[in-house]
Amino acid sequence: MLAGQLNLDENRELRPSLTLSSAVGESAMQPCVSEINSTLTPIDSTNAADVIGKYCVVRYDNKPYPGRILDIDEGDVTVECMHCIGGKADRNRFYWPDKVKDICSYTFNNVLSIIPEPQRISDHGRAYNHYKIMPEIWKQIEQMFR
Repeated sequence: MLAGQLNLDENRELRPSLTLSSAVGESAMQPCVSEINSTLTPIDSTNAADVIGKYCVVRYDNKPYPGRILDIDEGDVTVECMHCIGGKADRNRFYWPDKVKDICSYTFNNVLSIIPEPQRISDHGRAYNHYKIMPEIWKQIEQMFR
């Protein structure tokens, strides 16, 4: 389970502050709690070098997108983003684009938080290449955009 709240950072933007507590009955598609970073944190100068290769959520066009951090320089974070495939009923469904990778640089304040790796929705069929963020985390992220 996640416990969380939204906090204002120094730029007066909302940042999630989430922590994991013990979870019972997680499906086989989700990693166990001990494999997940227990606290979701925004990227700043103190943890910038440690987050390359980890997953995050970025703000683009006032919508959240998950992605993988590729590089960090003085003012920007380079992220390979996933694309949303879900409709209004299920916005927590994403895929990695095949033909053209979506690699962009974002300012630190547009990288909302570090997240656990998105989980594959199905192990076969049409949804094999579809992923989702843990529902508890996704609810907190969506609240930031309401």
